[in-house]
Amino acid sequence: LATGPLHVLALSSMGEVFSWGRIAGAFGPEAQLQLTPKYIDALQGIRIVQIAAGREHNLALSEAGEVYGWGAHGAGAMGGVPKLADRTQLYSLVHKVELGLGKVREIGCGQCHSLFWATTTLESEEALSHQRESNSLWICGQGTAPAPHPAMPQEQKNFSGGATMLRGGGLAGSSLTPHIGTPLKLTRVDVKRILDMMAS
Repeated sequence: LATGPLHVLALSSMGEVFSWGRIAGAFGPEAQLQLTPKYIDALQGIRIVQIAAGREHNLALSEAGEVYGWGAHGAGAMGGVPKLADRTQLYSLVHKVELGLGKVREIGCGQCHSLFWATTTLESEEALSHQRESNSLWICGQGTAPAPHPAMPQEQKNFSGGATMLRGGGLAGSSLTPHIGTPLKLTRVDVKRILDMMAS
């Protein structure tokens, strides 16, 4: 299972993906409420080995190392702006995400960002056989404002007073916490530097 604030993804042993909750892009260009698990038929014929759920975007990794995505794209969480028939469309349909990273081995989603662990084949003739593949971590997308801690009291509005705050910080009938800052283009993460900083 993979869960977003208001939706769930499930991966079967046969590599099929199901979803339910407030779903964006899996079954049409608009967000919709799906009360029971529904098969994402746009992935039919593609064996999926890993799934990841963000706030309103989702990723699926195929056995071949290809990434498929759908949902909100405004924060750049799918590596850029997908090709859309209508540029005002908030949610992209299920599509193959063109990352140009080689074979992707693992995926991950934050609220408005995504992570990709990829193996890139080196083209240099000087590289030894065991050095021809390079593993790297990549990130893209945007941050969000901190959500209130569940233990903190939250103001609740009634149904006649606008949107109703759901447990977990979501809003019924409106968009979720807006993302902030400038979308980060697909960028390689310096894992060694981060580990060195944590160790010091």
